[in-house]
Amino acid sequence: MESLVSGSGVSGQYETAQLVYYDPSGNVSKTQKVYAGQLISSLTETISYDPFDGYSILSRALSDGATTMTTSYAWTSSAHTTAMDAWSLSPSSPSPEAWSQARLGPSNT
Repeated sequence: MESLVSGSGVSGQYETAQLVYYDPSGNVSKTQKVYAGQLISSLTETISYDPFDGYSILSRALSDGATTMTTSYAWTSSAHTTAMDAWSLSPSSPSPEAWSQARLGPSNT
C-alpha cells in the first residue's frame, strides 16, 4: 500500500508503508522503509538482542544499502545501560557531518 506524502494525484509523491519483522521471541528484529524519488531508495534497521536474556538490545544497524551506521550497547546485570558505543560506519568512516551531508544534503543551520 502506498501513502501520498506530497502533491496530489498521479503527480504526487508516494511512499510504501514500513515493514516490520519479528524474531521467534516476538522482538522486532528488522524494520524496512522504501522511498520513491528520494536520495535513498530504502532504509533498513536491524536490531540484535542479548542471547542470554533475549530482550536487551546489543546493537542497532541502519543501512541505506550503501552505508551502514551501527550503534552498540552494553548492559549491567540490573538492566541499566553501562556503555553506548558512538555509532560507526561501514564500509568507510567519514565524520558524522560528512556522512550527513553526503546522504541528506548540506545543513541550513
